[in-house]
Amino acid sequence: MRHSLISVYLRTFATLLFGFAALSEVHAQDPLTVGSTTNLGVLPLIAKNENIFSEMGLTVEYKKFQTGKMTMDALISGDIEAGTIVDSNVAFINYSKNPVKVIASIATRLDDAIYFNKNKNISAPKDLVGKRVGFAPATTSHIFLAKFLKSNQIKWSEIKPVILQAPAMEAALKNGAVDAVSIWQPWGVNIEKISTIPIGYFSNNAELYPSRILLASTDKVIQKRPEALKKLISSLEKALKVYANKSVLTYSYLAPELGTSEADLEKVLKPFHFSVELGSSALPLVETIGQWIASSQEDFKGQAVPSYEGAFNDQLLANLSTDASKTEYSVVMCRPNNMVSALPYIADAKGYFKSRGLNIKFEKTTNAKICQDMLLANNADYMTGAEGPFTYLAASNPPIKILAMLQQNPETSIFARKDKGITKFEDLKGKRVAYLPGTVSYFFLGRVMKKFGIRRSDLQLTAMQPPTMPAALVGGSVDAFAMWEPWGAQAATQSPENIINLTDTALYQYEALLSGRNEAIAANPEVPKRILHALIEAEQFIKENNSEAFDILSKVIAFEENAFKRLWNQYKHTVRLDDKPIKLMEENFELLKEDDANFKDVPSPNFRSFVDTSFLKTIDPTRVELNE
Repeated sequence: MRHSLISVYLRTFATLLFGFAALSEVHAQDPLTVGSTTNLGVLPLIAKNENIFSEMGLTVEYKKFQTGKMTMDALISGDIEAGTIVDSNVAFINYSKNPVKVIASIATRLDDAIYFNKNKNISAPKDLVGKRVGFAPATTSHIFLAKFLKSNQIKWSEIKPVILQAPAMEAALKNGAVDAVSIWQPWGVNIEKISTIPIGYFSNNAELYPSRILLASTDKVIQKRPEALKKLISSLEKALKVYANKSVLTYSYLAPELGTSEADLEKVLKPFHFSVELGSSALPLVETIGQWIASSQEDFKGQAVPSYEGAFNDQLLANLSTDASKTEYSVVMCRPNNMVSALPYIADAKGYFKSRGLNIKFEKTTNAKICQDMLLANNADYMTGAEGPFTYLAASNPPIKILAMLQQNPETSIFARKDKGITKFEDLKGKRVAYLPGTVSYFFLGRVMKKFGIRRSDLQLTAMQPPTMPAALVGGSVDAFAMWEPWGAQAATQSPENIINLTDTALYQYEALLSGRNEAIAANPEVPKRILHALIEAEQFIKENNSEAFDILSKVIAFEENAFKRLWNQYKHTVRLDDKPIKLMEENFELLKEDDANFKDVPSPNFRSFVDTSFLKTIDPTRVELNE
């Protein structure tokens, strides 16, 4: 009897265990309910249509909403478990008890704009005064309108604000209920197509309002379904790669999902820069909006600005990134021993490269042309150098990409002997002038010659390497040389009474660039992102620790202290990409064609084709302002 009872107990226990396991398995397979608006849901839509969710072992029930605010309300009510919202939603909701937690930032967007009826005498921002302007409250439509008005010195009280939801704005403009509307894509493209009235618009930009798209959940779901949320984030990371590699191929399903045509989709998506980053990267923006709410919105005046740190939960994404971040990469970087390499020197000295898992072997040279040769010979993977040497190289279509600008450099000048009668640029005529071909040394000298009417035949030009120039000038082998620092300062230190520095920063300041060999970039696309992260840290270090940065650089570059102090505050260290180096290279190439017979009939290269913005955009799209 006793054995029989034990047997029954064991069978019952086993049944219960099996039942609990079955229930657990069923729960694991429960669909994760995800919500999004049309314009905020590009990555989730790609993951859905490319079956990425299924590949990740995740079943997703997808729901559409008209605004991020509606998506957030659905999160709070429990109608969905995760959803895409925007910074303004987080800023407003945290003034009340808020269960919503941002678990990732998945894009930066500049698609908000103000569309107006030209028949209402609107052609400039100031014309909005007295006009009826539609906006969707507590959304980016609201924030963008407020920021746009402020940037144009227009008070909110000087317009006639009209509350509208996004789908109603096109009709409101058509029937004259409003004179203008503040709205995002794809509604903007549809409004532009109104045929009954002429439409104009004021667009957004990175300085005005780079809004963030955020992936959010709630405390309850994060606690109960962390693995499902991790799979969701991983799915969006894979969707990002799909979009980057074949964005045009995704248009066939994105267009109908977003409610626009394939022809218009490129315009709709152009203001978006997709990335999967820690949600807290949006914290400064949310805090700024929170302060604006407290200072300008009647319903919130007198309330303390919330502490927004609790609205972000980075742990899920951080856990996903841990294994990947442990991977170490060995890289060879060539850096000239001058201020063109300032940020890499700081990043190396402060350990920023090592902390990013980069084991970098540095090759030190006197100029960037040598670094370019090392890249072409596969003896280096990345390099720093000015745009000047690349001007020459671009004509041969090199397998090199420019990844970022690092610094605007004011130091190139001409150092000359006073005892040779040289006190101004015009005095160079008939003199022996040393320069380094293929570098900014030549391009500064070329600009001087052009500005002051000096022909090549007016000079006795001598090609010379930088380290030999100071001794050649002081010893009398040449009368002047065109060069960057620290070589000029070395000459001036040896003969301070006789050496004059002829400079003109308005004439030419070269751009320091980070470049990489195409094969190296393709082999490990994680590496350029880590390098850029480290250089951005170095940029911030210089801003916050000016004296220590000065000490580090003055030692490694062997810069004469007084000359370095004179120039120090003129250097502009910033990791970004805009059209300045392209314009400089175009100007450089015109100088080459005018002055060098080897380039006379060579077509000007498409310098933009050598710039890869994708890595810096992934890290911080506000640092990229290069026309596509």
